[in-house]
Amino acid sequence: MENHKNLRTSNQSSKSQKIYIFSTKQNSTTFSNIWDTITNYFKSDEIVEPKIHEPKDSINIQFCKCPKTKNRDYCDNIYEIMQMTKNHNNNERSKELYKNLLNLYDKSLDVNGDNLRQIKKDITRTYASNITINQKEKLLNKLENVLRAFSNYDNSIKYCQGMNFIVGFLIYHCEEHIAFWIFVSLIEEYDLRHIFMENFPGLKIHVKHLEAILQNEYPIYWENFDKIGVKVEIFLVEWLFSLFSSLIPLDLQMDFYKGFFSQGWLFFYKMCLSCILNLKGKFSEADEIYIGLKNGKNEENIKEEDLKNSWKKILQKAYSINIKTKVMNINN
Repeated sequence: MENHKNLRTSNQSSKSQKIYIFSTKQNSTTFSNIWDTITNYFKSDEIVEPKIHEPKDSINIQFCKCPKTKNRDYCDNIYEIMQMTKNHNNNERSKELYKNLLNLYDKSLDVNGDNLRQIKKDITRTYASNITINQKEKLLNKLENVLRAFSNYDNSIKYCQGMNFIVGFLIYHCEEHIAFWIFVSLIEEYDLRHIFMENFPGLKIHVKHLEAILQNEYPIYWENFDKIGVKVEIFLVEWLFSLFSSLIPLDLQMDFYKGFFSQGWLFFYKMCLSCILNLKGKFSEADEIYIGLKNGKNEENIKEEDLKNSWKKILQKAYSINIKTKVMNINN
């Protein structure tokens, strides 16, 4: 059984470095290995600033029951999200373009089949066990299609681990072509491209920004982290590459994405802070912090219902957090 998953697919040269995240086990070795593999990506001084979207009209947090009164291809919550993006046209042309990308991928050459092989491997790990077998089979087929289409749409980043969780959320609420174009909006409008580009420049910039917020607004947490050797890079990596979708229960993820599409990276930082502020008690070891931040609660073995309740509280808290630190310039 493998303990780690290769973050990038092997369509790069054999000399390219790789990074491993989303461990199947939570232990000190895992976090140590992650730290060892990402250290090299923090040596470059060149940083590309991602955009940060100003908050739009306030959206009331709700635990989505997915009513469908607008269109049978998507739930009402996805309809709200579509209105916040440029790629929100649900028409025959958008469907046709998506189908063409799927067909084009089938005819293209994927060297050694590595890209498709990684997609097929990762999609089976995307959904939790509370999804029915019949439902899961249909979702995995759609998930593979969207990821394959995107790999052909954007040859510069193709498929990267973490995408499966984000797209997995989207296709749970809408049809394939809708999920595809919303994901394209995330990449192009919300600057997820920097997260998945080679050498992961987005990881470096978001670590820098979160560190600045902690130092300026939550110095007690920052000093405690520094004292026991907690590295922001370690716990941020999974939050970032999956936009929390590998951790938040599926039926609660809509509450995160509404905030993210409305406020952009500002809400992502609020969510990070909410997770950190949710930690209770005193910690003497870094591993205790990592487990608490991964589970949403300071317990290594946590019951499903307790886990869900913990993430509900974290999501609610995120909407009430104010961030004063000016961590980046807003792109025009």
